[in-house]
Amino acid sequence: FMARNPVSDNLEVEPQSTTSYWTSKRLRAISDIFLVLVDVLMLVLAFILGYAAREYLPFFAKPVGQPELGSYVPTIFLHVATIIIMFYFSRLYHLKRVYSRFDQARNVIGVVTLGSLLANGTLEFFLQNTPFEVSYPRSMFFYVWIFSVVMTVFGRELQRSVWVALRKRGIARDNLLIVGEGRIARDITGKIRNRRDLGYNIVGIVSRTESHGEIQGCPFIGTYEDIPHLIDELEVEQVIVALSDTKRAE
Repeated sequence: FMARNPVSDNLEVEPQSTTSYWTSKRLRAISDIFLVLVDVLMLVLAFILGYAAREYLPFFAKPVGQPELGSYVPTIFLHVATIIIMFYFSRLYHLKRVYSRFDQARNVIGVVTLGSLLANGTLEFFLQNTPFEVSYPRSMFFYVWIFSVVMTVFGRELQRSVWVALRKRGIARDNLLIVGEGRIARDITGKIRNRRDLGYNIVGIVSRTESHGEIQGCPFIGTYEDIPHLIDELEVEQVIVALSDTKRAE
């Protein structure tokens, strides 16, 4: 099939092989796990920094006889678990391919704040009158909350930067099929080709009738009737319908 629609030599975006397709799938799964692990790591580190800040920063009175850090392990577990669960139900582990970093930071701040308050409020319920009960004063809560916000936002920005860098190098890209042939299809194709960080690999374009040539360097490879076959044959993961509203019913 591809022999009848050869890709021009100067085409920057080439169809992925089956091997790279499965490699991309694995990398995306690893990325999802990595995001959770980074959140956990940042929250644990934030708690440790909050513990140290209570001792060395002058904003509050220095504690007398502060418990050892090890005695806060159950408190750390409850703090981290509460926020991670709230991240999940707030869909902060269901990120779009392109999202506003400002909106994500705002959402993270809100969820971390609510999660910290909830964890603090349930400490007595879970740990009171147990061997794990420990003093968790407001000054320490304040430091832990501040560092949790900063470290979590930093960790997510770090993960985003790594993922964008991989996409720019052609790793973990999704095979994309574009439906359309007019200005909308031309604009969308051009924007995707100019944004390698989006992580799309345009395998071709389909139109209403058999067409030859290309749009923005991407060849026409079939008609609407060929879409099911093309999705299977080229392992297409996403389809963009680049048609005007009057034609979308097709």
